[in-house]
Amino acid sequence: GGGGGRGPPAVLTLQVTMLDTDMRGPRAADGPGGRTLHVSVLINSASNLPMAPGEAGGVSKAPAAFVAAKTMREAAARLPSRAATRAVPNSCDPVWNEVLTVEVSEGEIDREKILIAVVNHDTNKLMAKAAVPLRALLVGRHYNLRLLLGGGEDGPCINVTVVLPSAPAKELEHLKQHEGLMRVEGAVMGVTPGATGDASAAAAGALGPVTAVWRVEPDADAARAAPTSQPLVLHTPVDASNEDAVVAALTKISNDNAADVVPTLQGASLGGPPLWPTGHRAALTCPLATVAEGANPALVLELHNGGGMIGRAVMPLSDLGEATGAGR
Repeated sequence: GGGGGRGPPAVLTLQVTMLDTDMRGPRAADGPGGRTLHVSVLINSASNLPMAPGEAGGVSKAPAAFVAAKTMREAAARLPSRAATRAVPNSCDPVWNEVLTVEVSEGEIDREKILIAVVNHDTNKLMAKAAVPLRALLVGRHYNLRLLLGGGEDGPCINVTVVLPSAPAKELEHLKQHEGLMRVEGAVMGVTPGATGDASAAAAGALGPVTAVWRVEPDADAARAAPTSQPLVLHTPVDASNEDAVVAALTKISNDNAADVVPTLQGASLGGPPLWPTGHRAALTCPLATVAEGANPALVLELHNGGGMIGRAVMPLSDLGEATGAGR
């Protein structure tokens, strides 16, 4: 339910799938060549973009920035970007909250990069660029990055979330190397906010987006008794000019495979519109031993904005069932 205030709590409609990923049985792989995959990039916002010089030495003005995305292969072939946000006029701190989709060949995914360009629509000049290598991505996981574009954490930056929703061959290879796991997928299908005062209190003075944190805990009772109290740091800062640093940041997120952190709603309240298409899923894995040996294992969903946690649900796995989709 939603946190703070009076009146009925918020109600979430969820879809949850749990799959035993034990690879001991036969499993067919795709043939050579692979298929076309879709990489989703949520372009959240940018900060501290430079002012644009005025014409003929006139007064500088804030840019009308937009973001374009393409693959390294498309850039090498000098192809135009097929995915771009709208331009936000007259702002050095634009907010887009738009999802761009880039196509990648499955056979090239471990060699490909997503190139992100910030362009001033008024002058058609490139303001900054960054590249996100795809080789460190796990399928379905969300990689929330603050790409620093020069000048350190006080300089210009862009906040993005990169996710590879589906890549059958890559996922198969990962599961072969990590047997004995359970894969959990979850989607927020709908949010009915609680009392008006509840929603406004949760959003007062806080920044968005509302972010869903999914994880599996070994004991539902312990999880209920110990909710997260620290504000969530959503985006991992990383020097966009250093590819090794970007890969290291992606790998660190991948290694925390028992949780997935998904920006979910625009704004800071539960009444905000969704950031992703309906049915967009979080993905995480946990050892089957956690489920088999835990006292009462549970799927925990926390909702945060910039002010802290504003909603929480603890769902014992025994209530959800195994290897099935469940609406709650």
